[in-house]
Amino acid sequence: MKVYFENIEHGWVDFRLEANGKNQIHEGFSYTPYDSFLELVDALFDMKSQQWPVQKKATFNTEPYEYEFHFKKENEKVHLNIVGYPDHRRMDKSETIYAAEGTYEEICLPFWRGLRRLQGMHSAEELDKRWQRSFPSSEIDALTRLLKG
Repeated sequence: MKVYFENIEHGWVDFRLEANGKNQIHEGFSYTPYDSFLELVDALFDMKSQQWPVQKKATFNTEPYEYEFHFKKENEKVHLNIVGYPDHRRMDKSETIYAAEGTYEEICLPFWRGLRRLQGMHSAEELDKRWQRSFPSSEIDALTRLLKG
């Protein structure tokens, strides 16, 4: 699996998730209303640092469609389930967009690599400006330290 966050500008970022040589998801995500990158980094951190079963979620908005990235850790396995909703109300039918299971390295590291690639393209100040909210640069650095620990 490969994850890309690209072309961050005006509060939008292009997201791509590739698996088995194909684009599984290719969307533009908005900076609002969720602190999506912070939620994602928090999920990746907890999946690595917590020993007991843990569940975390990161929500990304495409206005109006929303994606919830559900991470669940059980023993040494991490489950990823990406669910799509027509809007924020969660009243209409949801659909599973992508699901995978594997080790932390197989499921979570691709997201960390995508974040690090994005972080490497711009300064922290420039990312804040382009994302139009605080980009979690220090939190990504803490995750990097944990992973290289």
